Amino acid sequence: MIARHHDRRRVRAVLVLVVLLCAARYVAASAADPFDAGLTAFRGNDLETALRCFQEAASRGAPSPQLAYNLGVVHYRLGNLAEARAAFERLTELPEWRPLAWYNLGLVAEAARDPDLARLHYERARQSALDPRLRELAEDRLSPGAAASVSTAARATPPARAPAVRPWAGYLATALGHDDNVALQAGDFETAGSGESDVFADLLAVGRRTMSGSPGAGWQVEVGAFHRRHLDVSEFDFGAVNAGIVHQRSAGAWQLQTGVRAEQLWAGPDPFATQVVLRLEASRRIGEHLRLRFAQGLRRVEAARTYEYLSGWEARGGVDAAWSYDPHLLRGGLQWELNDREDLGVDEAFYSYSPVRFVLFAEWETRPAPRWRTLLRAEYRDSRYRDADRVSDPDGSPLVRTRAEDRVDLRARLSRETSAATAVFAELQHADNAGNLPGLDYRSRRFLLGIEHSF
Repeated sequence: MIARHHDRRRVRAVLVLVVLLCAARYVAASAADPFDAGLTAFRGNDLETALRCFQEAASRGAPSPQLAYNLGVVHYRLGNLAEARAAFERLTELPEWRPLAWYNLGLVAEAARDPDLARLHYERARQSALDPRLRELAEDRLSPGAAASVSTAARATPPARAPAVRPWAGYLATALGHDDNVALQAGDFETAGSGESDVFADLLAVGRRTMSGSPGAGWQVEVGAFHRRHLDVSEFDFGAVNAGIVHQRSAGAWQLQTGVRAEQLWAGPDPFATQVVLRLEASRRIGEHLRLRFAQGLRRVEAARTYEYLSGWEARGGVDAAWSYDPHLLRGGLQWELNDREDLGVDEAFYSYSPVRFVLFAEWETRPAPRWRTLLRAEYRDSRYRDADRVSDPDGSPLVRTRAEDRVDLRARLSRETSAATAVFAELQHADNAGNLPGLDYRSRRFLLGIEHSF
């Protein structure tokens, strides 16, 4: 009883301390600000009023992790476990808040009488926390007998200061796979299927370093590399390296991101293209569960001599929406693309490589059980090319026709976490392309088995 009473007092003290901290760190506001009013109500233990005030602040689109966190705290205190879970899940998207969010997700899972899931979240928090006090709290919850009473732990426990930020974050993945219709994939360019099948190995590495500010408000440097190697058809091997800089900031209810990236691509052993990409993005939350995002980009491609017909400009944009309600995430959107390439003329023949393209997509991600994740994605792509191709029919007669293609891509992925930062996965990809010119109708299926690690 003494240990439990001490744990309760410590957790309550930390909770009050962080809510005061959130007020200090939040943008200065007048007394009429719903966020400020919510903090006042919370300090007075008027949880219903605090919830209404925080929800009002959320309806105005304020992109604040402190707001999301306090919503989770109040929902938790009121016993609204699904809403608390959703709020803390959103914070796992931010590296500096992730250990704290995992700890609180463990408390939510305990309150929901799901000890296996609670232990998983506590393990994540313990392994990733930079704050020794948070690490100690996670270890306490993992100790024998800690779950004997949910009430002693049932107070979300924010940190006594802003979460520490690792300057580096990264992702590594490797996989073995089989493709029943190998095609050259170099960046966004893909040839028709070759009709050959082969096994392949993939390696992907991505890194990001925060140079100033935080991952959500400051400057970051990003680097990445990818390589696919086939066992037999090496002419379809592909590689890429890239580096760029990104700036993120808030503007009222919006989160803004601007970035530029340079990339070098290889096809087989030879250089394929060099490209520079400028990207602008704006996103905001609407309420507790919905996020909207708008993006626009401009790409300059300088292809190697063998592929110089691909040199030119590409403008790309899109809008998508994501709805999250733990354990589900639904996302869908529309993307568009306008190309102005050099195109290819050989004697009397002409081939256009300058499409206007629209893509519709939808995906569903969920967790069917602790440690398991599934992802289903469907995508439809419509491509209409700028100029008419001049080619030959299979019987040798001339054919002049504007190229048009429809493509359907389906993807299914299943992964299982083996630790807080590592997972194994299996993935099936299916593509079905239909075109109005010879050689444009093809299908392909790929199957991959791999392992991934975040740090």
